[in-house]
Formats: sequence, structure tokens, C-alpha cells
Amino acid sequence: MTINMATHEGREVARNLAARSDVIIDNFSAGVLRRWGLDREGLRTVNPGVSVVSMGGMGQDGPWKDFVTFAPTIHALTGLTYLTNPPGDHFMGYGFSLTDHLSGLAGAFATLQAVEHRDRTGEGLTIDLSQYELGLGLMGPALLDYLANSVDPEPVGNRHPFAAWAPHGIYPAAGDDRWVAIAIRGEAEWRRFIALDGLDPDLVSGERFRTHADRVRNQDALDEAVARWTSTRDRYAIAAMCQEAGICAGPVQNAEDLTTRDPQLKARAYFGTAVAENWGEYPIDRFPATFNGARPDVYEGVHMAGADTFDVMTGLLELSDDELAALLAGGALT
Repeated sequence: MTINMATHEGREVARNLAARSDVIIDNFSAGVLRRWGLDREGLRTVNPGVSVVSMGGMGQDGPWKDFVTFAPTIHALTGLTYLTNPPGDHFMGYGFSLTDHLSGLAGAFATLQAVEHRDRTGEGLTIDLSQYELGLGLMGPALLDYLANSVDPEPVGNRHPFAAWAPHGIYPAAGDDRWVAIAIRGEAEWRRFIALDGLDPDLVSGERFRTHADRVRNQDALDEAVARWTSTRDRYAIAAMCQEAGICAGPVQNAEDLTTRDPQLKARAYFGTAVAENWGEYPIDRFPATFNGARPDVYEGVHMAGADTFDVMTGLLELSDDELAALLAGGALT
């Protein structure tokens, strides 16, 4: 449904909805809900059990609270962009909005906590979720290394940031723009790797790669030797050969691979369809878990903005047709 919050009547509609709600989730700039009277303090008298989960980019306070942010901004501020680069470069970054997706997940956890708190105490919660701080949490070991050891991390491309795995990279495979990921840790895995068919003799017996320390020290030569082996072989065949030997490896897949070739996703029926009124049936990715062996069986299609205004107003708010018509005519609902 859609509400015109620039009108007094629209704000009253929103307030009436909030009075009947468990949780309000907003992604506005800091202070917007408060100005509309839809923060916890503004709603306490009409619904003391309602919780408000605010998901601003920088949080609801602090000197940067009014920053306009999208995921690439958050990635840059947290250092994710900096570390997603080959050594010496700083111009690359994530190709998708990672913090947007994970902020939604954190918001879902916060919502569950809010409802549980309401059920125990009768009171809602004010939850201030900062997408910036969530992005910092994704820095993981790099941030911990700085906090604990004062080590300022540098970008290392596809190599392992703590040199625990070598080789550790993305290597060319046979075909046009085909690649395979391989990661090897420890001497046992290395011995299984060099027992595979057709490897460069230098990999098998060369002194430069005899120990893990040698392989880390000579990673440029190591990557070149691995690439000579992978470049003449099918990426799926390489991955299968390595996996059979207990070595981490996988083909680099694009969208066509995932939707038409991937046997794992097909076996688990990951892709399905939904139906939207204006679009018809279209393919979707489904929830990444099964329940008692089955995917959730209801995947409702996209609802266009305003498509459910009538149902919400007459159902949840129990407005009459005349009251609804007046709100529509006055521009409070669109």
C-alpha cells in the first residue's frame, strides 16, 4: 500500500496502522519517523508494545547520521572496498550490495528479539541498526588483527590474507573466460594435489614448492605453474578431480551456469517460479533451506505499489468505502 506522508491525513493513517502493529521497520534518514510521530515515544500512548527498528546507513545519532548512503558508500567507509583489490590497487569493490542484504538479515533478528521482548514485558523496543557498523563486522579477521596486533591489513587479491593457504586463487580454465577456484592448506592436501594427473613437473618435485613456507614465498611462480595445468582443462573436471582428492575447488559460475547447468541447485529445487498480476509467471530464487525436506510452498509474486491499499484499509483499519474514498480523493492515499 502507499501513503502520502506529506499530508496530515496520511500521517494519521500511518499512526492508526502503527497502533495495530507489532513492529515498524524504516530505512529513512535519521529523525524522519520522530518528525512524523511514529517513533516509540510518539506511539507509546497508542501502542506501548510496538517496536521500531530503524535501519539508517550510519545509525540514528553521531556526526554522520545524516549521510546519504548506499551499499558502495558503506563498503568504502568500512574498508571492504580497500581490501577487495589486487595488491597495490584501490579502485575495485564488491559488485553487489553486500551490506544491504546482510542488514536485512540483521533486521530480521532484531525484529524477532523485539517481539520476544514485547511478549515478556509488554513493552516494545527502540532498535537502532547501523548498516555502517554491520559492514565493519564483515571485516572479521582483518579488523581483529588490527585491534589485537596493530597490523594494518593490505589488499592481497585472491590470495589468503594470512598466508594459511597456498595456492589460493582463481585460475584460468579451458574455454573463453572460464575460471576455477583452488585452495590448498597444509602438507597433506599439497601431497594429494601433486598426485593429480598432468601437473607441471616443477610443482611435483621443484624445490621452490617443497614446503608451505616455500610455496608462500614463491606464490607468483606457484600461481603460474597451477595456471599452466588448469588452462588446458575443463573447469568442472578440475573441480571434480580436486574434490575427489579432498581439495577445495570449484568452477567460477555465471548466471547461466547457476540457472541451467548447476546440478546441486537443480537437485535441491532451489529455483522456482512466482506469479505477479502484471508480469505473469517469472523465475525466482527460493529460501535457502528446506523444512522437513521441502521448500516453503507459497511464493507470492511481486505486488505493485498501492495494489493492496484497499484490502489494508478496509480489513486491518476497518474503514468504510466512504472513508476510503475520502482519503483517496484528498490525496492521503495513492
